[in-house]
Amino acid sequence: MNLLAFYGFITVISLSGVMSPGPLTAFLIARGRQSPWAGIWVTLGHALAEVPLIIALYAGLQPFIEIQGIREGVSLLGGGVLIYLGSGVFRSFRAAAPEQKSVLQCNSLTGGVLLTLLNPYWILWWLTIGASLIARTSEFGWLAGLVGMTVVHLLADAAWAVFVTWSSNQGSRMIGETGWMRIEQGCAWVMLGFGVFFVYDGLMGVLA
Repeated sequence: MNLLAFYGFITVISLSGVMSPGPLTAFLIARGRQSPWAGIWVTLGHALAEVPLIIALYAGLQPFIEIQGIREGVSLLGGGVLIYLGSGVFRSFRAAAPEQKSVLQCNSLTGGVLLTLLNPYWILWWLTIGASLIARTSEFGWLAGLVGMTVVHLLADAAWAVFVTWSSNQGSRMIGETGWMRIEQGCAWVMLGFGVFFVYDGLMGVLA
C-alpha cells in the first residue's frame, strides 16, 4: 500500500467511525444552532483528548490502557456524566426563560473533550481499529506515517463535524423555536440513553 492509498484508507475508516450515531453527534447537532462552525471547536476539543492517546499507543502504552478495570471505570464515569449532561438540558427547560431554554450546559471545546474522554467505545476503537492503523504507520516513518495519519484522521473528523453543525444551523432557521426545542430534547434523550447504556455496560464488566 502506497502513502496516498494509506491516507485514503484512513479517511474511509475515520468517517465510518465518526459518522456513527452517538452522544458526540447529538452534541454537534445541538451546538450547530449557536454557530455553523461549532464543529471546528468540537473537533479541537476532540483532538485535545485524542492526540495524547495516539502518542501513548505509538509509544507502546497499549498494555497499560488494557488493564482490567480501566474500561469499566471509564464506562461508569462516562455514563454518569452523560446522564448529568442530558438531564441538565431538561433542567434548563424548566428553570430558564423561554429564549434561554435551548442552551446546553457546556461550550463546544469543553464538550468535545468530555464527550470524547468519557466514551468507552472511543477507547475501544483506538485499542482495536486505531491500533492497527498506528501499526501500519511504521511503513512510512513517523512524519508521513504517524503525523500524517493523525492529521488525515482529524481532518475527516472536522469535515463531518462541520457538516453536522452547518446543517443543524441551516435547519434551525426553518423549523422555528418550538421545533428546535424538540430537536434539543431529542439530543438530550440520546445522551441519557447512551449514559444509561455505558453505566450498565460498566456494571456488567465489574460484576463479570
